[in-house]
Amino acid sequence: MWWRALVAAGVAALLVACSEDDASEPTLVGGLAIQVCGDDPDWQRPVLDEHRAYVIADPRYREFGARNYEQFEAHFWGVGHSASGAGAILEFSGMWNLPNEGKDFYWAALDRCFGDFDGDLAMRDEFLPLWLFEYEIVSAREVGEIIEVEVRPREAGVQIVALHLPGTIYGRDGDVVFVDSQGGVIAVFETIWSTAP
Repeated sequence: MWWRALVAAGVAALLVACSEDDASEPTLVGGLAIQVCGDDPDWQRPVLDEHRAYVIADPRYREFGARNYEQFEAHFWGVGHSASGAGAILEFSGMWNLPNEGKDFYWAALDRCFGDFDGDLAMRDEFLPLWLFEYEIVSAREVGEIIEVEVRPREAGVQIVALHLPGTIYGRDGDVVFVDSQGGVIAVFETIWSTAP
């Protein structure tokens, strides 16, 4: 009988120790709040020939050059949250192959993250929007002037996220660096924004 009480006490002590360990786990130093604005894990890039034909059929874009190909292949975009760049984002990323040419996904995502500030543009400008293609976000933190964004690859998908940078996203000197789980650099944005997009 006494051994049952001893086992029960040992299990209880182990449970308490585990819960204390979990509670005392250090949080990410310099961690930034992340909001996932939109996530379509099934989205697939169109094939290049189909993509090129779609883009040049639009009278706004009469050619498809090296810069457009680079945009199309990129896994990460840092784009403003204004309406002005919507066409280029949808066209050159390949998101046009989503329903309604990607417009529903795009606008719903931006509204989710940036449509609820009731005209408070200063507050809105504390959020840095990022587009992730075939990757998903894990965490983000400030390391000095650098914004380090940990991501992991996935077979398909597009994700739009917003990082909360208290103050403003404009005029910052630091880079945005995308890293894997080991801290290896995948991509670097050399400036955040010096002026509003």
